[in-house]
Amino acid sequence: MASNSTSVSLLTPYKMGSFELSHRVVMPPMTRKRSYNNTPQSHAIEYYAQRTTKGGFLISESTSASDISNGSPNMPGIWTEDQAEAWKPIVDSVHGKGGVFFCQLWHPGRLSDSSLNNFLIAWNAANKKKKFIETEMAAKSSPVPLLTPYKMGSFELSHRVVMPPMTRNRSYNNTPQPHAIEYYAQRATKGGFIISESTSASDISNGSPNMPGIWTKDQTEAWKPIVDSVHGKGGVFFCQLWHPGRLSDSTLNNFIMFWKAVPDDGEYFKPTPKQLKANELPLIVNNFRIAARNAIEAGFDGVEINSANSYIIDQFLNDQVNDRTDEYGGSIENRCRLALEIIGAVVEEIGADRVGIKLSLFSEVYGKKDSNPEFLSTYLASELTKLGVLYLHVFEPKDEPRCLKSIRSAFEGTLIASGGYNKTDGDEAITESYADLVSFGRLFLANPDLPKRFEANAPLNKHDRSTFYKTDPVVGYTDYPSLEIAC
Repeated sequence: MASNSTSVSLLTPYKMGSFELSHRVVMPPMTRKRSYNNTPQSHAIEYYAQRTTKGGFLISESTSASDISNGSPNMPGIWTEDQAEAWKPIVDSVHGKGGVFFCQLWHPGRLSDSSLNNFLIAWNAANKKKKFIETEMAAKSSPVPLLTPYKMGSFELSHRVVMPPMTRNRSYNNTPQPHAIEYYAQRATKGGFIISESTSASDISNGSPNMPGIWTKDQTEAWKPIVDSVHGKGGVFFCQLWHPGRLSDSTLNNFIMFWKAVPDDGEYFKPTPKQLKANELPLIVNNFRIAARNAIEAGFDGVEINSANSYIIDQFLNDQVNDRTDEYGGSIENRCRLALEIIGAVVEEIGADRVGIKLSLFSEVYGKKDSNPEFLSTYLASELTKLGVLYLHVFEPKDEPRCLKSIRSAFEGTLIASGGYNKTDGDEAITESYADLVSFGRLFLANPDLPKRFEANAPLNKHDRSTFYKTDPVVGYTDYPSLEIAC
C-alpha cells in the first residue's frame, strides 16, 4: 500500500471544463447489445448506477444518431423522442449518485467501397451462432444509383428502393393484426417508401378473409399502430386500395373476378363472374372514395389505386376483355372512364399529391392482352397527368421488357418500375432515367433490410414461396433475418 501521505495519481481530483471530477478513472463507451429495438431498457439503470461514483465520469455505450442502426437492433439509439425518453431514468440514476454522464454518438454513414482490405463485418443473424462474416465491399467510385435521394412530390426519399404491395394473407377477418407492426417496421427506413399489401375498399373481399380491408372504423383503427411503426422509423407509407367488383353469373368476357382464399391449404378457386350494370358503378367509385378517406384517417401518407392485376379497373381498360356496349365499353375513352372516375373521386377526396396508380397494361387479363397496350398506356398516362396524380407504378411482364418508354414520355409525375428487377437492373433504370424509383417484391419480402444489403453489396436471403400466403404470423413473415452491421 502507498503511504497515506501520498495520493494515488488516478484518484486525484481534476477540473474538466465546468465539471469537477473527484478522480481520473473514466468508464469508456462499451457496446453491450442489450437495448432491444434500438431503445434503452430499464435494466441499464442498474448497470450504469453500479459504475457511478460522486464526481466520476462515465461515457455511454455507442448510441446511434440515425435509424441506419436498425441492422443492429440491440444497440441504443437517440434519434427518436421515445428513445430520448428511455434514456432519462438511466441518466437520472447516474446523476443521483453524483456522476457526470456523456452520451457517445455514432453514425456508420453510407458504406463506401474499396479494393483495399476495407470490409464490412456483418452479423449472420440467420444461424444465431455468434459468427461474423466478412463481406468484401465492391469497389465503386460513385454512389449506388438506387441509393441516391429523390423528391417525390412533397416527400423527401432517401433512396429509390420501393417496397411494393404484396399479399400476405395474415389479416384475420379482413382486419390488420398486431404482427403486421413488426413486419412493416422491419422493412422501413428513414426516407424509404413502402406501399401496403392490397387492401379492400369494400366488404366484397369477405371471400378472402385474410386480406386486410379499410372500409370499417375498426379496420381503420387497426391500421393506425402499423402506420405509426413505419412513421416511427421515418418511412413514407401509402395504402394500396383494390376492389374486385361484384359477383354473379355471366357468359360474357367482360366479367368481374376475384379469388376466394381457402385458409387451410392456401389454394384458390374462381367464383362465377358477371358483368356489372352501369348503375352499379357509382357505388364502386364511392367505395374507393371512402376507403381513401379512411386511409388518411389511419395515418397513411397517401393511397395507391390498384388498376392492375386483372382486377376490376384492369378489366375495363383491356379491349379484349371489355365487350360492353354502353358508355364504359368500346372506345379508349369509354374503357378508361371507370378508372378516371375512381381516380378523380379519390383525388377530390384526399388531393392528387397523395394518390398513386398501379398499372399492368402490358400484361394479360385472364389470358388476353390489349390489342394496343402502348396506345392505351399513352392515353391513360396523359389523362392522369391532367389529374396531377403523384406517381404511376407500372408492372413490366417478362415478355415485354423495357416497355415503359411510352408512359415515361406521356406522364409528368414520378414513374416506378416493377417486374423482376435485381439490383443491377434497378441501377441501370435509374442511371438511364428510364424510371425514377424501382420496386422489389420478393427481394424485399425475404430481405427486410434490402436497401442496406444493396448498399453493402451483401448476400441476399432466398425467399420461400411456400410461405407467401400462409396465415402464420411469424413463419415466412417476420422471421427473415436482417444483416446486422458491426462497426
